[in-house]
This record gives sequence, structure tokens and C-alpha cells, in this order.
Amino acid sequence: MTRGRRARLLAGVLLLAWSAFMVRMTLWPHFAHHRADQALNSVITAVSGHKAHQSFVHGRWEHLGNVALFIPYAVLLRLVGLRTWMVIAVSAVTSGAIELAQKLWLPDRVSSLSDVVDNVAGALIGVALMAAIYKVQDRRRT
Repeated sequence: MTRGRRARLLAGVLLLAWSAFMVRMTLWPHFAHHRADQALNSVITAVSGHKAHQSFVHGRWEHLGNVALFIPYAVLLRLVGLRTWMVIAVSAVTSGAIELAQKLWLPDRVSSLSDVVDNVAGALIGVALMAAIYKVQDRRRT
């Protein structure tokens, strides 16, 4: 097996693992997120000495999390060989499917078009990161 083929295989395995993580984070009830809120607030309280009452599930943190969730997804899609436009399309469809599933089957979750926008923004960052890496690699080869 060639080095490139091994790298794509590894990227594919990591993509499956990341996809499973995405399913867990987006298609499960919120209780796990509230436990994460409690844990993060405990850390902030311990470090700062002030009681933290911040929700990491809502507001800016939610948007940041939605963006961050799709950066590795886009990187891995690119590493398995998808072209840039396909990575963006697959990311948009994946995000739309997640939001539709939340709306149809998870009444405790809130589906939102802004989540799709955040997810696609994360995919764009991932694609841009890969473009920069490929450019550096090309320069090193010449």
C-alpha cells in the first residue's frame, strides 16, 4: 500500500470517528451539554475564584462550537480526496440534515438556519486551512 493510500485510509477512519462524534453532539438530547456546562463552570470558578453562571450551550459559545465542529469535518473530507466545492456541498447538506432531524425528532433541541450558516463557515475555515497547507507543501516540492 502506498503512502498516499495509507494516508487516505487513515483520514477515512478519522472521518468516521469524527462523524460519530458529530452525531453524538447534535442528535442527542441536551442533558449531556448541561453536564458539560456544569463542568466548565466549575473549572472557571476554581481558576478565577468567582462563581461562574455562564451557559456554553447558548449564545456566542454555541456559535463558536457550531463553527468549530465543522472545521475538522472539512479537513478530513478534503484529506479523503473530495474537491473543495464538494466539501462545502457535503458540509451544507450534512448540516441541513442535522437541523432537519432535530426539528422532526428531537423536540428538546432547537433547529436553526443560523446553525447551518455557522457549520458552513466552519467548513470554509477547514477548506482554507487545507488550501494553505497544500500551498506550503507545493512550495517545498519545487
